[in-house]
Amino acid sequence: MNLAKQSTAKTFLVGPVLDADGVAKTDEVVASIKVTKNGSVGAVDAEDTLTHNHTGHYVFVSDGGDFDTVGEVEFSLNSGTNAMAPVKFQVVPANVYDSVMGTDVLDVSLTQVNGAAQTATLDTIKAETVLIVADTGELQTNQGAWATATSVTVSDKTGFSLASTGADLILKSSTFVQAIAAAINELATYGLTALNTLLVTTGIKAASVPALVQADVRAAVGMASANLDTQLAALPTATEVIDEFETQSQADPTGFHVNVKEVNGTAQTASDLGADKKYFGVDLSGGNTYLKQL
Repeated sequence: MNLAKQSTAKTFLVGPVLDADGVAKTDEVVASIKVTKNGSVGAVDAEDTLTHNHTGHYVFVSDGGDFDTVGEVEFSLNSGTNAMAPVKFQVVPANVYDSVMGTDVLDVSLTQVNGAAQTATLDTIKAETVLIVADTGELQTNQGAWATATSVTVSDKTGFSLASTGADLILKSSTFVQAIAAAINELATYGLTALNTLLVTTGIKAASVPALVQADVRAAVGMASANLDTQLAALPTATEVIDEFETQSQADPTGFHVNVKEVNGTAQTASDLGADKKYFGVDLSGGNTYLKQL
């Protein structure tokens, strides 16, 4: 389909116009041409002309009134049994036609961005752009050529802050919480592993703990027999110790000496009792028990 500029005069070729026998007609008149605008059929403008050129083809000159409506325009023949193939045009605004067919620039109006209607005026956009340029210039001055640098050093936190909503989003993020929980769960395992490796490397701990050997354990604690109950049962009872003490003291009362360390809770020295009175004997003769100086 051909393009036509809205409300602009146009000259184009129509035809061939043929009679019922298929013979080219050379005497067709402009009144036989009909113009259809977006489905509405009507007569062409009175100013239009139709001139035969060759073998049934005619030059049609329109003054522009036929193209006053944007959309589809069709020129067809209405002449008894004669026939002609219709000629169609797509009428577009002048700016669109000149942009496509000429060197003009297509005019556009930004009404939506990503589906959202825009209400900002060009002046507002310009003002915002000036602010952005100013901020960018300040960054360049403070941080050097940040656009091409591999890193930027921020030494002044003035003007920078983390919104509470942003912090909440980070802390409430399921991914963040799961990562922290996983790290805590693994901390004990990795910590113990690292500690165990350090102890083994430094020789503080053996790489493996040897199995206990009964004979080695008995030797370490000074036991001759493997049965601890037997060893404990061989020890004298309290009654046996007392009976033996009484037996020995009665047999030789002077053979038992007592080194007096305290008297009524007071520590004693040789000077307290006299150098020659430090030791006393226990006399159990005659059924009595008493101390006597030795």
